[in-house]
Amino acid sequence: MIIDTLRNAHVYYGCHKRFEEAFSFLSKVSSFDELPSGRIDIDGDRLYAFTLDGEGKGSDAAVLETHRRYIDIQYTVSGEDLMGWNPLSPGTIGDGYDPDKDIEFYSKLPVPHWFPAPAGAFFLFFPSDMHAPLGATGHMRKIIVKVATSD
Repeated sequence: MIIDTLRNAHVYYGCHKRFEEAFSFLSKVSSFDELPSGRIDIDGDRLYAFTLDGEGKGSDAAVLETHRRYIDIQYTVSGEDLMGWNPLSPGTIGDGYDPDKDIEFYSKLPVPHWFPAPAGAFFLFFPSDMHAPLGATGHMRKIIVKVATSD
Protein backbone atom coordinates (compact mmCIF):
# COMPACT_ATOMS: atom_id res chain seq x y z
CA MET A 1 0.00 0.00 0.00
CA ILE A 2 1.14 3.51 -0.80
CA ILE A 3 -0.50 6.74 0.38
CA ASP A 4 0.43 10.05 -1.25
CA THR A 5 -0.84 13.01 -3.28
CA LEU A 6 -0.81 13.63 -7.03
CA ARG A 7 1.95 16.19 -6.51
CA ASN A 8 4.29 13.24 -5.83
CA ALA A 9 2.83 10.76 -8.32
CA HIS A 10 5.94 10.92 -10.53
CA VAL A 11 7.87 9.08 -7.81
CA TYR A 12 5.84 5.93 -8.57
CA TYR A 13 6.04 5.90 -12.38
CA GLY A 14 8.79 3.27 -12.33
CA CYS A 15 6.73 0.86 -10.19
CA HIS A 16 4.51 -0.13 -13.12
CA LYS A 17 4.55 0.66 -16.83
CA ARG A 18 1.00 2.09 -16.74
CA PHE A 19 1.31 4.26 -13.65
CA GLU A 20 2.42 7.35 -15.57
CA GLU A 21 -0.63 7.13 -17.82
CA ALA A 22 -2.92 6.45 -14.84
CA PHE A 23 -1.64 9.44 -12.87
CA SER A 24 -1.70 11.62 -15.98
CA PHE A 25 -5.41 10.83 -16.33
CA LEU A 26 -6.05 11.79 -12.70
CA SER A 27 -4.05 15.02 -12.95
CA LYS A 28 -6.02 16.13 -16.03
CA VAL A 29 -9.41 15.82 -14.32
CA SER A 30 -10.34 19.46 -13.92
CA SER A 31 -13.81 18.79 -12.57
CA PHE A 32 -15.37 15.63 -11.19
CA ASP A 33 -18.69 16.75 -12.68
CA GLU A 34 -17.24 16.52 -16.20
CA LEU A 35 -16.62 12.79 -15.81
CA PRO A 36 -19.28 10.30 -16.89
CA SER A 37 -20.61 7.91 -14.28
CA GLY A 38 -19.63 4.30 -14.71
CA ARG A 39 -16.57 2.97 -16.49
CA ILE A 40 -14.16 5.36 -18.21
CA ASP A 41 -11.86 3.60 -20.68
CA ILE A 42 -8.30 4.89 -20.73
CA ASP A 43 -6.59 1.90 -22.39
CA GLY A 44 -9.24 -0.80 -22.66
CA ASP A 45 -9.08 -3.52 -20.00
CA ARG A 46 -5.45 -2.63 -19.29
CA LEU A 47 -6.30 0.72 -17.71
CA TYR A 48 -9.70 2.14 -16.87
CA ALA A 49 -11.42 4.19 -14.19
CA PHE A 50 -14.81 4.69 -12.64
CA THR A 51 -16.31 7.34 -10.43
CA LEU A 52 -17.96 7.02 -7.05
CA ASP A 53 -20.23 9.75 -5.73
CA GLY A 54 -21.97 8.78 -2.52
CA GLU A 55 -21.94 8.02 1.16
CA GLY A 56 -19.44 5.88 3.02
CA LYS A 57 -20.53 2.71 4.82
CA GLY A 58 -18.73 3.42 8.07
CA SER A 59 -15.87 1.42 9.50
CA ASP A 60 -18.17 -1.16 11.08
CA ALA A 61 -19.71 -2.05 7.70
CA ALA A 62 -16.63 -1.74 5.45
CA VAL A 63 -15.26 -5.14 4.37
CA LEU A 64 -11.73 -6.09 3.36
CA GLU A 65 -11.26 -7.03 -0.30
CA THR A 66 -8.49 -7.98 -2.72
CA HIS A 67 -8.03 -8.05 -6.47
CA ARG A 68 -5.81 -10.46 -8.38
CA ARG A 69 -5.69 -8.94 -11.86
CA TYR A 70 -5.74 -5.23 -11.03
CA ILE A 71 -3.98 -2.67 -8.88
CA ASP A 72 -6.32 -0.03 -7.44
CA ILE A 73 -5.48 3.65 -7.38
CA GLN A 74 -8.19 5.17 -5.21
CA TYR A 75 -8.18 8.96 -5.42
CA THR A 76 -10.38 11.11 -3.18
CA VAL A 77 -11.66 14.12 -5.13
CA SER A 78 -13.79 15.66 -2.38
CA GLY A 79 -14.97 14.75 1.08
CA GLU A 80 -12.97 12.21 3.03
CA ASP A 81 -12.84 8.43 2.98
CA LEU A 82 -11.43 6.15 5.63
CA MET A 83 -9.44 3.27 4.17
CA GLY A 84 -8.89 0.01 5.98
CA TRP A 85 -5.81 -2.07 5.23
CA ASN A 86 -4.05 -5.28 6.13
CA PRO A 87 -1.42 -7.28 4.24
CA LEU A 88 -2.70 -10.45 2.60
CA SER A 89 -0.96 -13.38 4.26
CA PRO A 90 -0.51 -16.75 2.51
CA GLY A 91 -3.38 -19.06 3.38
CA THR A 92 -5.84 -16.27 4.26
CA ILE A 93 -9.31 -17.59 3.50
CA GLY A 94 -11.85 -15.23 2.00
CA ASP A 95 -15.46 -15.55 0.94
CA GLY A 96 -14.57 -16.85 -2.54
CA TYR A 97 -12.95 -15.16 -5.52
CA ASP A 98 -15.23 -13.81 -8.26
CA PRO A 99 -13.12 -13.88 -11.47
CA ASP A 100 -15.69 -11.87 -13.46
CA LYS A 101 -15.45 -8.95 -11.03
CA ASP A 102 -11.84 -9.67 -9.96
CA ILE A 103 -12.70 -9.41 -6.30
CA GLU A 104 -12.58 -11.46 -3.15
CA PHE A 105 -14.12 -10.26 0.10
CA TYR A 106 -12.97 -11.18 3.60
CA SER A 107 -16.14 -10.50 5.60
CA LYS A 108 -15.08 -12.60 8.59
CA LEU A 109 -11.81 -10.72 9.15
CA PRO A 110 -11.52 -7.56 11.25
CA VAL A 111 -9.95 -4.47 9.74
CA PRO A 112 -6.92 -3.77 11.96
CA HIS A 113 -5.57 -0.56 10.37
CA TRP A 114 -7.44 2.58 9.30
CA PHE A 115 -6.07 5.58 7.39
CA PRO A 116 -7.84 8.84 6.53
CA ALA A 117 -8.13 9.54 2.82
CA PRO A 118 -8.71 13.31 2.52
CA ALA A 119 -9.42 15.13 -0.72
CA GLY A 120 -6.29 15.13 -2.87
CA ALA A 121 -4.88 11.87 -1.49
CA PHE A 122 -4.51 8.63 -3.40
CA PHE A 123 -4.01 5.09 -2.17
CA LEU A 124 -2.26 2.43 -4.24
CA PHE A 125 -3.46 -1.07 -3.40
CA PHE A 126 -1.61 -4.02 -4.90
CA PRO A 127 -2.91 -7.61 -5.06
CA SER A 128 -1.04 -8.27 -1.80
CA ASP A 129 -3.06 -5.56 0.00
CA MET A 130 -6.39 -6.32 1.60
CA HIS A 131 -8.26 -3.03 1.69
CA ALA A 132 -11.60 -1.78 2.95
CA PRO A 133 -12.78 1.35 1.13
CA LEU A 134 -15.73 3.49 2.17
CA GLY A 135 -14.96 3.34 5.87
CA ALA A 136 -16.05 6.96 6.38
CA THR A 137 -19.66 7.93 6.96
CA GLY A 138 -19.90 11.21 5.07
CA HIS A 139 -20.38 12.09 1.43
CA MET A 140 -17.38 11.63 -0.83
CA ARG A 141 -16.40 11.72 -4.47
CA LYS A 142 -13.70 9.34 -5.63
CA ILE A 143 -12.07 8.11 -8.81
CA ILE A 144 -10.85 4.52 -8.80
CA VAL A 145 -8.31 3.68 -11.49
CA LYS A 146 -7.84 -0.01 -12.27
CA VAL A 147 -4.38 -0.91 -13.56
CA ALA A 148 -3.93 -4.40 -15.00
CA THR A 149 -1.09 -6.32 -13.40
CA SER A 150 -0.20 -7.85 -16.79
CA ASP A 151 -0.99 -7.42 -20.47
